[in-house]
Amino acid sequence: MYILFGLVTTFFAVLLEFLFLQGDFSLHDFRPGLVIPAGGLMVGALCASGVYIFLKLKRLRLKPKYFIMGTFFAFLGFWAIYLMDYITAYVDNGIINHSFRGMHIGSFMYDEAPFNFANYLNFLFKNYTVTTYSSGIKLSQNNLGIGFHKFTFALECLGFCLGGLGCGVVAIQGREYCKRCKNDFLRKKLYSFYPEMLDHEIEEVKKHFESKDCFFGYIKNNTYQVNEERPKVEASLKYCLHCKIAYIEYKFMFPKLKDHNIVWIEDKDKYHVIDVPYIICK
Repeated sequence: MYILFGLVTTFFAVLLEFLFLQGDFSLHDFRPGLVIPAGGLMVGALCASGVYIFLKLKRLRLKPKYFIMGTFFAFLGFWAIYLMDYITAYVDNGIINHSFRGMHIGSFMYDEAPFNFANYLNFLFKNYTVTTYSSGIKLSQNNLGIGFHKFTFALECLGFCLGGLGCGVVAIQGREYCKRCKNDFLRKKLYSFYPEMLDHEIEEVKKHFESKDCFFGYIKNNTYQVNEERPKVEASLKYCLHCKIAYIEYKFMFPKLKDHNIVWIEDKDKYHVIDVPYIICK
């Protein structure tokens, strides 16, 4: 199923590039400083995102094969976009357009050979012009030579692949896994209170494990307004849909002033956990 998701986002990326072409702009070809494949990174990440969206929806753990497939879809998207460029290339009054006006470029000859996809790429390498902008104003258009354009073509392909890989790296940030099945934990923030209330809150919350309504009814009726200048305890419910296990995690947080703003820092030495019946998660 994750392959289907990857195909959908790759198709969407190709479609998006086609729409950009109607405005004579190519997102995947956007390169600040001429050599940084920023556009390739973004479009490659979009192509691969379907794999990671599926895994997130299913709460599955990322494995090496998913990184490989994400990178593959980015690579596939790279070639699909150039193929789309060729398929939609029409010639009208000697000018190439992608609005299907005139005759398809394949109807013409290139160096006494059919104007196929391979020759279309060679044509791009020889005739591609680099447009430079400053503050949104077009400054110049230059042909930097076939060698440079082949180099940036390869660099763009690398940018796609790195974008697909990077999308997976971003996807695993902040994710926690069940030690039994290695799949994602679900997390639900409950409430906050002062550290000196911890023992009392644990005893009270244990009295309300009869049902989900009973448990969350207690949480709703005992939500405290915590002063941001004092340390606090943040309680969260974590549970695994696959193993049917759950527990409440208590994190001790203390405030710290940074750049005139208060940020909360976790005191990991005071971490506390209690097991809870899975029934309250249903």
